[in-house]
Amino acid sequence: MRAKRSDGSDLISDFTITPDGDTLTLVINPAEPDNPDYIEALTTLLCRLAVRRAVITAAATDTRDLGVGPLALDADTEPEKVRMRLTREQSTTGDNRQRMRLTLTVPGYTPADADRLAADLAAPPRSAPDAMDVLTPLLGVELPTISRRAVNRIVGFTDGAVTVATGKSPAGEPVPVAWVQEALDLLWDRGTVRVSVEQLGHRSSFLGALLSALPGTTTHDTPPTVSLTNTTPGNPREKTFATLDQMTLVKYRLEQGDLRAHLLNGRAHADCALCGHVFPKRLLVAAHIKQRSECTDPERRDLANIAMLACAFGCDALYELGLVTVTPDGLLHIADTVDHIPGRFADHLTLLAGRRCTAHRPETEPYFAWHRDHRFASWPTAS
Repeated sequence: MRAKRSDGSDLISDFTITPDGDTLTLVINPAEPDNPDYIEALTTLLCRLAVRRAVITAAATDTRDLGVGPLALDADTEPEKVRMRLTREQSTTGDNRQRMRLTLTVPGYTPADADRLAADLAAPPRSAPDAMDVLTPLLGVELPTISRRAVNRIVGFTDGAVTVATGKSPAGEPVPVAWVQEALDLLWDRGTVRVSVEQLGHRSSFLGALLSALPGTTTHDTPPTVSLTNTTPGNPREKTFATLDQMTLVKYRLEQGDLRAHLLNGRAHADCALCGHVFPKRLLVAAHIKQRSECTDPERRDLANIAMLACAFGCDALYELGLVTVTPDGLLHIADTVDHIPGRFADHLTLLAGRRCTAHRPETEPYFAWHRDHRFASWPTAS
């Protein structure tokens, strides 16, 4: 088997995992003399073993014991340094690209799980979500640190930065979005990160709070770490939201972010399903066609039909408040009770009246029917 890089390409250096009594044995072969991929493959495997908190109990080549072990790998491990230690011991024989055998214990894997561990180590890391897709729905949300001694609040966005308020800086200070993306990439790549300046940088407290708020993560206090659980899906579209009613506001808003990302389908701009104007994705909301709290679990999982993109320039609020709805033939209808205040508000209502809703289709009509019957201010009820 060969480990894959993050881009899915193979590292040309075969490895195997086999049971060995109460332990597991990893054997990595250079495939050919002076193989340039051998070093990268060994480092990659060590990185993925560190994510799983493996312990190297022994290390050897075909000709000698390398005198390494026991060596515990964890979130603080620097895989490159471990690799250098192993290959340095190899190089005393004049060749640091020999076949190497590592005896391992790996939490969650028994000797009977050798094939599963090999497949897990070979697989490329999951792709991390886009930082702005994570940050945008958390505007105004309190994010407590792992220690619960402080609270961070996202209060705004500027070019390339998110403004984060704390007790010491109530007006907020900028944190580069690039730092957030790096923290997400690190968590998705390694599976576990230590909430420290060494691993996450100067704003590690905020970044740790943000990572710990993500669905599918667990935290540990001593030392402070955030880990992805084995059940965390790599694709937000595949998430099951069956238990969201018991989650915090943070996780609810992250559901909205995932739903919005699904509707955007990678687009940076899209049209509002109600007014038809094109907006950047930051100004579009994943508006539930049927009120979310009234949806059944299967309806919440109907990501393709339960929601539509509505702009934050008024359309989302008008629909949510029941001041505009969609008729059975897909046209927008304004409530009779709306006060037509002269000016921009009246102009917007005029724009919407009679317009075709681009989200209306046979699959979404049952949800629009619920909105007409339960939310719209002046839709005639069936007698």
